[in-house]
Amino acid sequence: MCYNNRVDSVKIAAKVNLSLAITGKRGHLHTLDMSVCSVNLFDRVTLIAAERAAEKERAGECVVLGDGKFAFASSLAAFRPKLMLPRMENAYAATREFFGDAEGVLLVERNIPPCAGMGGSSAAVVGMVRLMSARTGKTPTTEFLLSLGSDVPYMYVGGEARVTGCGESVERLPFVERHIVVVYPEGGVDTASAYSLYDAGARCRGDNHLFAAACALNGNVPAAERALREAGAEKTVMSGSGSAVCAFFDDEREAAYVMSALPPEFNAELLRTIDGFPYSARSDL
Repeated sequence: MCYNNRVDSVKIAAKVNLSLAITGKRGHLHTLDMSVCSVNLFDRVTLIAAERAAEKERAGECVVLGDGKFAFASSLAAFRPKLMLPRMENAYAATREFFGDAEGVLLVERNIPPCAGMGGSSAAVVGMVRLMSARTGKTPTTEFLLSLGSDVPYMYVGGEARVTGCGESVERLPFVERHIVVVYPEGGVDTASAYSLYDAGARCRGDNHLFAAACALNGNVPAAERALREAGAEKTVMSGSGSAVCAFFDDEREAAYVMSALPPEFNAELLRTIDGFPYSARSDL
């Protein structure tokens, strides 16, 4: 295959929700109205030669799976590459049909925590699509992106946005600088289980309609929310289906103070919003 533009590596930013309202159902999918933004936490997807992937695996730097098509690396204790492999294989089959074959091994470097509601399950898929789009010059359609996952159309562009429908409608909004303390409750929350509990009656209003379901699935979620409040946070929102709980600040010093006031047993980090794709220089790419 002849490529127009040799792009070998791409970063995809995590997202956090400022709100999530469930508005109904369309077939087996829920319709949503949510506000989201990108933050400076990234997964990276790189196309490397099979020989290089084998070298990295021998050095203990990655695990090669999927008949040698994928390599996974992460410092996250909760990351299990074999659990991620089926989605990557399914997405690659569709991507190969749309763009053609990727000549090499797709190395996925995972930094976005799994089961946190921050787009980690889709970032690698989006990275693969962006790589192939840049290399072939072919732009993916919204329908194609949606076929890969309901949050893929948004994750493909990132930034400040309102997302409606089943994820296909992405309205880009002006960038807003925010500083965010994110607490990662131990155990995470499974997205499908959260929506099932919501359908079964675990519903709530407020900034995230899935909060009650996530609390029922993981008692560490309400504990994280309480810890942020007690540390001085006024606005807290659970991201996506959980489990990450976020506190938003205009002032970085205020965010740092709340971060420092959290009890040491809570796993947390201080992030900031970034603009969408292509990311600005401030995104540290």
